[in-house]
Amino acid sequence: MRPSVMGLGTVSRSAARWTLAGWLCVLGSLFTAVAGADEGLRLEGFTEAYRDIHVGSSDTNRVATVWAEEGQQVRVGQTLVQLDDTVLRAAVEVARTAAAARGEAEAAEQHLASRQRRLEQTESLLERKHATEQELWNARNERDEAAARVKAFVELQQRRELELRQAEKQLERLTVKSPIEGVVAAVLKDVGEVVSPADPHLVQLVQMDPLRVVASGPERLLREIQPGMELPVIIEQQWHQAVVEFVSPIVDAQSGMRSLKLRLPNPDAKIASGVPVEVQLQAAAAPPAPVLDRQQAVQQTMRKFQFLNRQ
Repeated sequence: MRPSVMGLGTVSRSAARWTLAGWLCVLGSLFTAVAGADEGLRLEGFTEAYRDIHVGSSDTNRVATVWAEEGQQVRVGQTLVQLDDTVLRAAVEVARTAAAARGEAEAAEQHLASRQRRLEQTESLLERKHATEQELWNARNERDEAAARVKAFVELQQRRELELRQAEKQLERLTVKSPIEGVVAAVLKDVGEVVSPADPHLVQLVQMDPLRVVASGPERLLREIQPGMELPVIIEQQWHQAVVEFVSPIVDAQSGMRSLKLRLPNPDAKIASGVPVEVQLQAAAAPPAPVLDRQQAVQQTMRKFQFLNRQ
């Protein structure tokens, strides 16, 4: 018997529905496989301040003035805290006065010049038989003693100048300045509090531009990653480019993981420290295409292959 036309139509529609279902299943499997492969090329990490330092003083002293404020942008050399410098300022003035004193040295130089002239006169008299060898010896001995005294004053002057520079350096240390360009994260001492070698910290500074990205991943994925390479990173659904600075040569024996550090430009300080980051393990000259979820991928494919929509 011939199959009826109605029967053929039913079979065709069923086959079409089966074909469409099969395509959707295949597309879903492919998308899952691709997504899984892409996930394997991503590392989870976080941002941290490029520098995080505690500025302080190793001297025991009292805080006189605090110029730093939390959240303040500071430049290199900007004054943060002033410690009490009353005693050291007086010591500097004493050392400066001593270093400037020239009276004793000038007197010693004049005495040396006088002894030198006497020696020359004695030598002249000895040539004419008007002086004895003993007188010449005495004159030479007095000249040598005067020269030694001048040398002692020269050395004393040098020591006084060194003491002055030392006192000035000690005075400078009481003015605590920023060693980096960054942001004041915390002010740890207030006016009147004491800083000491046991508790030296005064201000916490962080450098937010650039930031450092810290991540870790399986050793097999990091074998080809080298310092200087640019890798795309995702922070709060935004793409950025970071430069690899360090790939740890040490692999954790238990987990098989290695650490990775990257430098991320942050000129406007919009990215905070401690934010989660996804690191893409492939170099890219331009930001990768947006990631599609499964439903979007299926719809995009259906638009390209319109014949799948035919019933």
